[in-house]
Amino acid sequence: MASAAASAAEREARTTFVVVGAGYTGTEVTAQGVRLTDALHRHDSVLRR
Repeated sequence: MASAAASAAEREARTTFVVVGAGYTGTEVTAQGVRLTDALHRHDSVLRR
């Protein structure tokens, strides 16, 4: 969805995540989110703009 965004602002909004909670699950979700977004950034040239 983010790569189909019409503007940079919309693309940024679609790639913003908020994790609430700092327990085990919140920490794991955050860590996996970082890995996912790093992988997407490497493989999707539209998201690199």
